Amino acid sequence: MGKKFATLGYGFHLAETRIMLAFALQQDDQQSVRDYCIQNWPQKSVPNKVRMWNHLSKRYFKIDRGRILHTPFLKLYGKLAANEQDSLDLIFFKLCCETPVVFESLRALATSSFLNTGEAVFVKYHLDQLLENIFGHVP
Repeated sequence: MGKKFATLGYGFHLAETRIMLAFALQQDDQQSVRDYCIQNWPQKSVPNKVRMWNHLSKRYFKIDRGRILHTPFLKLYGKLAANEQDSLDLIFFKLCCETPVVFESLRALATSSFLNTGEAVFVKYHLDQLLENIFGHVP
């Protein structure tokens, strides 16, 4: 799980993820998809786009010899892409499966007694407390 912490700071880039997944359904060549994403993502910095590609491609793709495999996730995304809410739910589910700290944090939120304080706001402080309780440190 240690390596999974390293890229968490890049966040949940939904628009970029959708661009990447949509093109991967049309093209299975890893380099072509990478080049397309770097060209079409809205950020200005190419090095940041490359880092984001590394982050997102590890979360959503299985790659074999330069080819993006059409995994059950990718096939299901293709079928659900027309339905906005279902495709968003599937992307988030896959992110939780591939990023244990996200999954564990959400699980802790569901069972955490300190959230039962009547406060309607969940801030970074609360997340830091959860991560400290679960992992012994804040990644």
